[in-house]
Amino acid sequence: MSFMELPPSQADRAVERFQSGYNCSQAVFSVFAEEYGVSPGDARAISRGFGGGIGQSGAVCGAVTGAVMALGIATERRTDNREAKRVVYGNVREFLRRFEEQCGTVVCRDLIGVDLSTPEGSVAARERGLFSSVCPVFVREAVDIVHEIIRNEKDTA
Repeated sequence: MSFMELPPSQADRAVERFQSGYNCSQAVFSVFAEEYGVSPGDARAISRGFGGGIGQSGAVCGAVTGAVMALGIATERRTDNREAKRVVYGNVREFLRRFEEQCGTVVCRDLIGVDLSTPEGSVAARERGLFSSVCPVFVREAVDIVHEIIRNEKDTA
């Protein structure tokens, strides 16, 4: 592989997965889970219910919940659970701060402008192409922020 043929970034892979049928949470979580030994099938199953703002309720964005799970699995090698929780809680707060700063909110219905918990909202999202035009932006942003947080933690460890 030449330098011109660089492998896709984690964010690119997450967006590709989202566009191929993964939900937002699955797309984000899966690109990190595989690095920590979680099989692709298990990663999809673990994160399956979080899409569409948790079960298509329009609540917390699935890209955000996938990111929170990714931050959690990134601390799984720590033997002290109390320390792992302290680290992951701090990382999650940093993620939420940055995601809200970049995207305005972590709430799915506010991010995409429709309420997926209603049939009308689901239809509107499809008709407006929100899943192909808007949601990939949030998937990419979530992956990029998680990647930076994990990288910074490794650099300071």
